[in-house]
Amino acid sequence: MTRAVPFSKVHGCANDFVLIDLTAEINTSRNAIISALDAERVRAICDRRRGIGADGVLILTDQAGSIHAEILNADGSSGGMCGNGLRCIALFLLRNGVVQAGHDLDIVMGGRRTSVRVERECPFCCSLDLGRVDVGMKGAGAALSDRDWALLTEVVEGLPCESAWVGNPHLVVFGDQQPIQPELEDVASRVRATGVFESGVNVSLAYVSGPGAVIAMTDERGVGPTQACASGAAAIVASGRRMGLLNDACSVAMPGGDLGVELLAGHEDPDAPRIARISGTAEIVFSGTLPLSAAGFEA
Repeated sequence: MTRAVPFSKVHGCANDFVLIDLTAEINTSRNAIISALDAERVRAICDRRRGIGADGVLILTDQAGSIHAEILNADGSSGGMCGNGLRCIALFLLRNGVVQAGHDLDIVMGGRRTSVRVERECPFCCSLDLGRVDVGMKGAGAALSDRDWALLTEVVEGLPCESAWVGNPHLVVFGDQQPIQPELEDVASRVRATGVFESGVNVSLAYVSGPGAVIAMTDERGVGPTQACASGAAAIVASGRRMGLLNDACSVAMPGGDLGVELLAGHEDPDAPRIARISGTAEIVFSGTLPLSAAGFEA
């Protein structure tokens, strides 16, 4: 049996996604659609020559009255957290009357409840509290060991680097010139080959042009180099702040556009890991229907 499932093609700073809204689906129908969106199907959807083309697939569901979002990378793996995807979701919900400009909306993604505020409707701009940025960590509650650091320092050839957990794993490498894609792909490949990050890692190359400005590129696990990465931007600023290179508030210039990052101290413990607030734009490119069946795409 074939089911035509509506989708929207969206992007935040050219980090693009196929968004599938299942919030109105009953459990049986929702679960059937999610089961059909296996890794093979996601890869086919994201294929830029044979499919719709995207860095990943965003799936929205309603769980006990709360909006939950899942990000699947272009290779079908779970992405965990995605700040650009959250901005795209906010725009989609704004266009569908779920949220209004000037109001907050909570979305659960990657096990984190994220507060999203639509700052402006036209041109669209929103900010979101991405949650804690745990610098020096390679996973939730897992710090890098001395051996891990030795391996990473060797493969980045002594360049300053730092890890961070933002609901997904990041390694930030600071260089003395603006990053280029071949260099990024080479560094990312060598970092992943160490095996330090068992579930993969997002790798960013960053060039600090001033205490409030950084130019960066990110190679995302399960995707490759992308036009922008909001969680990567948060990791870059938090890492740069720890190293004394960057302020709490920075503009992060990525190939697809600029992201604003502000690190906020907690009210209860100002020395605790900072909360990252990300601001930027998003666009809905087009909408359509996706025929799904047990056998795959229909001709």
